[in-house]
Amino acid sequence: MFAHVAVDFQAWRDRTFVYSVPKDFNLKVGHLVIVPFGKRFLQGLVTHLSETSDVEQTRFIDSKVFEEPILDPVRIDLMNWVSSYYKASLFESAALMFPAGIRSNHKVVIRFVKELLVDELKELTDLEKQILDFLVDTEISTSERVHELFGSGSTEAVINLEAKGVIKVEIVERRPSIRARKIESAKLNSFFETEIIDWISDSSKFSKAPRRAEILFRLINVDEPVRVSVLRKDHGNSAVNALLKLEWLQKIDEIVERDPLANLQVFDLNEIQLTSEQLQVSQTIKAELNNNNPNRRPMLLHGVTGSGKTEIYLQSVADCLSVGKSAIVLAPEIVLTQQTIERFNSRFPGQVALLHSGLSDGERYDQWWKIRNEDAQVVVGSRSALFAPVNNLGLIILDEEHEWTYKQIDSEPRYHTRNVAKRMSEMFQCSLILGSASPDLETNYLAETGSYKKLELPTRVVSIADGSDLRVFEGSFPNVNVVDMRDELRSGNDSIFSQKLLLAIERRLSSNEKILLFLNRRGTASYSLCKSCGTSVECARCDISLTPHQSTKGSILICHYCGYRRNVQKQCPNCLKHRMDFYGPGTQNVEQEVKNLFRGVSVLRWDSDVTRRTKDYFNLLNEFRKSDSQVLVGTQMIAKGLHFPEVTLVGVILADLGLNIPDFKAPERAFQLLYQVAGRAGRGIQKGEVIIQTFQPDNYVINASSAQNYEQFYKSELELRRKNSNPPFSKLIRLSYSHVNRSRAEKESFRLSDLIRIQRDKAGLSNVEILGPTPGYPSKMRGRFKWNVVLKGPELRNFFSTIDIPQGWVVDVDPISII
Repeated sequence: MFAHVAVDFQAWRDRTFVYSVPKDFNLKVGHLVIVPFGKRFLQGLVTHLSETSDVEQTRFIDSKVFEEPILDPVRIDLMNWVSSYYKASLFESAALMFPAGIRSNHKVVIRFVKELLVDELKELTDLEKQILDFLVDTEISTSERVHELFGSGSTEAVINLEAKGVIKVEIVERRPSIRARKIESAKLNSFFETEIIDWISDSSKFSKAPRRAEILFRLINVDEPVRVSVLRKDHGNSAVNALLKLEWLQKIDEIVERDPLANLQVFDLNEIQLTSEQLQVSQTIKAELNNNNPNRRPMLLHGVTGSGKTEIYLQSVADCLSVGKSAIVLAPEIVLTQQTIERFNSRFPGQVALLHSGLSDGERYDQWWKIRNEDAQVVVGSRSALFAPVNNLGLIILDEEHEWTYKQIDSEPRYHTRNVAKRMSEMFQCSLILGSASPDLETNYLAETGSYKKLELPTRVVSIADGSDLRVFEGSFPNVNVVDMRDELRSGNDSIFSQKLLLAIERRLSSNEKILLFLNRRGTASYSLCKSCGTSVECARCDISLTPHQSTKGSILICHYCGYRRNVQKQCPNCLKHRMDFYGPGTQNVEQEVKNLFRGVSVLRWDSDVTRRTKDYFNLLNEFRKSDSQVLVGTQMIAKGLHFPEVTLVGVILADLGLNIPDFKAPERAFQLLYQVAGRAGRGIQKGEVIIQTFQPDNYVINASSAQNYEQFYKSELELRRKNSNPPFSKLIRLSYSHVNRSRAEKESFRLSDLIRIQRDKAGLSNVEILGPTPGYPSKMRGRFKWNVVLKGPELRNFFSTIDIPQGWVVDVDPISII
């Protein structure tokens, strides 16, 4: 028997390797195994088995990581599809579906082995001498540490030093560290029951060993084992050890679940009477759930902000469970996952599992196995939860489906959750609901043209608790006012707040109502600029201006891309004049201005500077909900699906941010952000108000978002996309290359783009455009210069499959940005 194995080795991305299967190994497709690969042992996934092999000499599989296969045949097919569609390695595509912490990896260890003679030292470069001096002092280090200290040139220097015999480079495997958590417990050994009873019945015996007697009396009266650590604490080590030596105590390893939901409060949800619109939508979804047609269409639930989409989700999951199937519910951000899990865990207690990157590896490991063992029928989470090992999947829900965070952008495979969910709905023959108040333009186009089924909730609803019941009635949309900040400047107001917004804030505060102030830029200002020569202070590693921030130690400048920091200097580094100043608003600046203007008002700020950990999100949310804090200042996080019925005023400090970015998706992202943040106002009894401050009041994005009119924006933007042949009227693939050497990055990008043009012309494909190469934005990030080549056209996939992309290039299929 031979096994075809997808090995965890990047150099061979889309191929498998053939191994012999040991006798009586009981190997199946989907097993995670350890295989010899060169001089190393690597993890691999068995993709299929065969009786014969085209390879003459094969090596044997070493071992299995788990006794049972980790992926079923359908998920093997999903792995193949993800790898093929997103041009990713087979193993990386499979690893999306693994439990947390089980992948082994390797570190490269560098050891100093011998000293060089004086003449030999003269032959070394300065960098090689620096690395050698470091290794003489430390004796042993890792390639990661050497690279961190000495930069990208250290790789070649280490190779040269190894060739001279000065150092030795070894690859050391790091085994997976996450396992089921086990607690050592103990109970009485029934084999010695007669001896134990005789002993505790004889007072002359147990009086001589009272601690042992305490333990025996304690355990004889309970059915459940007691933790050994508790027995040692309460009765002493010597007594416990003595009973273990006599074998009167029997040790038991108990598996204890690391449950992220253990301390989550379960609310008594009032029975909600659905509105006629909601009931009609819910019944349509229920009919789809009961439809056995394998060609069922995905459903787009287009509901305005505050229309009760979550109630539809809850009812749909209940309908799914009633027919014996399971459901996956996704939110685009961890903070929204928390809001979602509270609702679903209260509605379906004991049936819910949680998966997102904010959990510890141990928690994610246990939740994965909880789902695999069918101890949970509802999975709630962010992007990665889509790949949970759900059996008998009947429904997938993507809430806020338009959010760009559903796209994996930092690592391979660069998949989009929405596309993978659609493919999964076909493979598992389950229903798919895509919900949003401002759907992705491409999703809405598919619904308008009939590929998706469109369900609409055009009316806002408000629910008020009345004893054990909930009264539901029609809500109202907020009044939206646009303020032209050019007029404010002409009138002499150079504040970040217009007069209209200031008066609105004062009015709402006096009524003890809550306010959101939105600015999608953190810091105390936008940038630092010299008034004399116009020089701005840029990052040493990135081609971007540093942003001023206020810290406990004073003002500092920070790069929002790589984290580089430097102190604020009043003297210009270019003209040497002392005329450096801060320009543009930031969230810290807005927070301080509110505190200065409205003394005694409690103000909270929500951006990545103050919410670095997952629990920070939840603490801040709860504080704003329950405390006397009246104003919340924040970046885009406050615009995303949060429900604050007490908020009656939303102020957009500067709506122009993001409008003029040279990217085809920029107008859509700007509209969705403004539309969504406006939707946070007036979700309770009180009428809401939104004030949008802008220097471009006539921009079509501002007009559509202020009118809260999605259709108006959709029609305008779709026409622009049609004229420029952008999605949904074409497909895009972005190829990116980066290098520490500017010239090499540029030459490599031109070399590949020329090669692609030659192949396109040979194939006679006039409808395939090759855009670029062009520098990325920013053109340098973390010390590496980035260049992009973008392919555009309706027939990209077949053509792209003929191109051999060299190592070092990043392939992004269906990118959310082309810059």
